[in-house]
Amino acid sequence: EVEACPWADPSLLALAAELGYRATWFRSVLIRALPAGSASTPRSDLEIRPVENDRDFAAWREVTVAGFELGSHRQQEIARQWGEALRRIDSGRLLIARLAGVPVGVASLAVRDGVAILGGMTTAPEARNQGVQQSLISVRLKRASELGCTIAASTADPGSGSERNLRRRGFEVAGTKIGLTQPASALAG
Repeated sequence: EVEACPWADPSLLALAAELGYRATWFRSVLIRALPAGSASTPRSDLEIRPVENDRDFAAWREVTVAGFELGSHRQQEIARQWGEALRRIDSGRLLIARLAGVPVGVASLAVRDGVAILGGMTTAPEARNQGVQQSLISVRLKRASELGCTIAASTADPGSGSERNLRRRGFEVAGTKIGLTQPASALAG
């Protein structure tokens, strides 16, 4: 799978087509300035903490699979590998939100050179429309501000609830990425 931004040279799409890749998804890239003290208060009854051990990581994976509706083993394995990789880098942090002790939401935060990347955010289907994502956004913006970040960025499916939640928090669409995937039949040749 290849991610391409709209500013990529047009020859990339031609080459991708020759190699059997096809467009499979679009994703909005959102950004916002991050002045000090820009975060609002999360829900008081929601506990949001970093993933600190294997038990937390197992719960993080369960919510990730349910929230993103990752049905295939391949999708689940990619999510596990991504989470493991983020756990191992110094600037990375996985977060899990619990309501009455039950894991209901997950997100990630990575920081580099004053830029905060808010990623991997989803809510378990049974906990949607209860402010979980808004709280996850608030906690990450606050932490990013504390770490001296001046810009925050994230991605979301165009028109999705996640995109709407990010826009409510001051994010603006800066562009759109396209996902190009090579079918398994093309890989065999």
